[in-house]
Amino acid sequence: MAKYIFHPFLLSVSFIVFLFAHNISELGNHIAFDVVLVPIFVALLFAATAFFVLKMLIPDCHKAGIISSLVVVFFLYYGIFYDIFHGVKMADLLVGRHKFLFPVWFVMILSGGFFVLKTKKYLLPFTKILNLSSVVLVLIPLISIVIYGIGGVGGIKTDILQTIDKGNSATANLPDIYYIIPDRYAGNGILKNFFGYDNKEFSDFLEEKGFIISDESRSNYSQTLLSLPSVLNMKYLGDGMLLESQADTRFLLDMIRKNKVVGFLKQRGYKIVSFRVGWPISNVDAEIGRPPVGEFSYKLLDSTLIRLVSNRRNIFRDYLNYRMRTVIDLAFKRLGEMPELNLGGPKFIYAHLPVPHWPYLFGPNGEKVAAKFSDTEEMDLVKEKEYYLGQLQYTNRKIMETVELIISNSEIPPVIIIQSDHGFNPESVDPLTMVSNFSAFYLPGKSKNILSKSVSNVNTFRFIFDQYFGTELGLLPNKIYWSSFQEPYKFKEIQPHNL
Repeated sequence: MAKYIFHPFLLSVSFIVFLFAHNISELGNHIAFDVVLVPIFVALLFAATAFFVLKMLIPDCHKAGIISSLVVVFFLYYGIFYDIFHGVKMADLLVGRHKFLFPVWFVMILSGGFFVLKTKKYLLPFTKILNLSSVVLVLIPLISIVIYGIGGVGGIKTDILQTIDKGNSATANLPDIYYIIPDRYAGNGILKNFFGYDNKEFSDFLEEKGFIISDESRSNYSQTLLSLPSVLNMKYLGDGMLLESQADTRFLLDMIRKNKVVGFLKQRGYKIVSFRVGWPISNVDAEIGRPPVGEFSYKLLDSTLIRLVSNRRNIFRDYLNYRMRTVIDLAFKRLGEMPELNLGGPKFIYAHLPVPHWPYLFGPNGEKVAAKFSDTEEMDLVKEKEYYLGQLQYTNRKIMETVELIISNSEIPPVIIIQSDHGFNPESVDPLTMVSNFSAFYLPGKSKNILSKSVSNVNTFRFIFDQYFGTELGLLPNKIYWSSFQEPYKFKEIQPHNL
């Protein structure tokens, strides 16, 4: 009969699958499936250990299975129970806290186990009910995940690829193209006027290497979720799209993953390299680095009995900070090694780097900084500016090291684009500050006067493709749209000025 008992195992993973499905539209860009598979493996191992130990102690396999499920629920579901009743008051007594909730939880599970152990009833029907219930608990969120995963960017109508196809398709001696995106990197004007920081050392280094810096560069949107789909598809959002009707961010995430820039370059024989540290793209030939561990992992742990540990947040954030520092350092190291990567053709290297964006983990020289992980909205703006500048100087140093290696070790001079997806963008600052970004272009074989000082992100690859592949896309008019993080699709066009 033991072969029919699987509810402890499904119960051990159902909360993981549910939490993933519940957060996938919000965190899908940060959650790699291996981040989910590891907890599932650990949960299954825990359930298996509990079941087989109890099976050795209790002759009735159905009783052993039911008690195993109670053990799984006790350890893995307490945080959910706590969230339901947290803050509840009876009269003037706050009962929704660990002091009262955990004893209730413990007695409930213990009573259930005692009843199962002592009952004389035939438990096969109850086992079947638990098996069926656990299947449903897993299937419902799993179906949601599958629907999300196979959902495409239906409704996007564009003739960009057809227009691009008019260009030159020759593949001989094509340069590698590096698209390096330091997230939330402010433009030099904002750094000087808002932060009181002169970015001269970094700018001078790039110009000495042959870069063209667009002094009046603007992102077209004030947040990554909007900026990246636009730049990677070479069009403004809202063109033929009913964005305000979208219930979640899948539409935009799919535009990032399945973008037109990669589609064009694949047609031209390019091999696509994506760094796993930032917002991912699909249809790649190589993935580099390790994904960061994010808030999803913390939410998983918070659903378990670990919720009782009062300093769990500090412990987990210390680990997150350590992992994030390691991942970012590794990304810069691997980026400098890209000229040595032979994939049998020219490469497009896409590296969305989460610096100088929070979490603020690095000082100017790469020293450890202990700052908040994601709730920087609680940080005083003056203090955040200090942390931001320190991490920006670290980013400058790493980019300079990386650029030196890329240029000196490339057989064919590469195209290098260093362009932030937006500027410094806490909601307390002026919208124009949010879109004042940094753009620098290394364009071998091209005149330094070829690039406008007021280039905007939407035109980045239109310009590159026209210059290096003979397309006739032309540049779109520069427009800037602001929207809040709460309502990202409600665009308000704003007019640029000299920042």
